[in-house]
Amino acid sequence: MPYFFFKGVNILGVAYKGVKNFRGVDELSSWLQEQSIALMSYRVYLPWKIRLIKKPTITNIFRHLSTLLKSGILLPQALDIVQKQIRQKDLKKIISDITDDVSNGSPLYYSIQVYPTIFDSFSIQMIQVGEESGSLYRALERLVDFNDMIAKWKQDIKSAALLPCIALIVFAIVATIICTAVVPMFAALFSSMNKEVPLLTQILLDVSSYCSIKNFAIIFFC
Repeated sequence: MPYFFFKGVNILGVAYKGVKNFRGVDELSSWLQEQSIALMSYRVYLPWKIRLIKKPTITNIFRHLSTLLKSGILLPQALDIVQKQIRQKDLKKIISDITDDVSNGSPLYYSIQVYPTIFDSFSIQMIQVGEESGSLYRALERLVDFNDMIAKWKQDIKSAALLPCIALIVFAIVATIICTAVVPMFAALFSSMNKEVPLLTQILLDVSSYCSIKNFAIIFFC
């Protein structure tokens, strides 16, 4: 169960704050009401390992869940099957808690909304629409297709940006080698000729002189 950082106030106006684990916001509110405290605000805390869970992992969970529901397996049993296939300990515990909530009658969208760092608002809304319309597996299929499309789009952007970056790095390396190793050899030749060199050539020689091995090392490590 997630931990809730909460703030509340009683009928006398005394403020309270604390940290406690609950299955959801309703359980938190009910517990505070028993203490005669009104909930003012809350924030969900999850272990850092949970916050590092990648989007494709959640998409695969939705994919397996959709397949199981489409084959006629009930939602609580489908969730139980999915959570048994998960190896990550913290994520397995979360899916197990969600399974218990659903088995006790809570809607799936309600059970996952207490984990906003794992399940985004769009996924929660899609699942809510699917449950209310009686076609949860179709909603999950569309959600999986959407996530796959976004993942492919991001990969295409990374691939498209990779080639210019590589070209820029190669150009920088080649330019550095020319300025620090090749041009100095010609600088001595031009100096011995005692003749005025063209402006562009002089600029290149000046740049090469500045970008000597020693200066380049200072610039690089600073």
